[in-house]
Amino acid sequence: MLSLRGHFLLASPSLRDPNFLRSVILITRHDDDGAVGVTINNPLDATVAEVLGDDVEQAVDEPLRRGGPCDGPMMVLHDLAELDASDEVTSGIFYTHARTDIERVMSEEAVQAVYVIGYAGWQAEQLEREMSEGSWMTLPASPGDVFGTTSDLWQRLSSRAGLLKFLPPDKIPEDPGLN
Repeated sequence: MLSLRGHFLLASPSLRDPNFLRSVILITRHDDDGAVGVTINNPLDATVAEVLGDDVEQAVDEPLRRGGPCDGPMMVLHDLAELDASDEVTSGIFYTHARTDIERVMSEEAVQAVYVIGYAGWQAEQLEREMSEGSWMTLPASPGDVFGTTSDLWQRLSSRAGLLKFLPPDKIPEDPGLN
């Protein structure tokens, strides 16, 4: 099995599940037991500071993103390599859900970070089945895409991957730039 860890899943324009409409998901784990990832282009109407309130000393005023339909703890994708409980997803992209590491990321001034709550998960062979049905396309992830602007991320990555040029005209969304 070829692991997709460190790759993006791009939702096909024909994927109409509201949980994944125009989603860009970073796969953080993919093995024989299944796959786990976080949606990075679905901002919530709340910041990390608003959600955490007085629970932490230095909560950042960054948007919190909905990582997927499965409930889970707050996690952070970041570029701070020296954290003990962080796991490297791919070169330059780490993630953790350990509270001490999240607080450390928030206290660093020069760190790039994306804060998510929840995740997307697939059972063994489920993701492969969905991919064979045409629901997802993959593309290697890069720090510039993970930590950059996400307002048109699905459109940019879909264009880069050639996803839209092979669709019949009746399958292209009216406004594929909507995320």
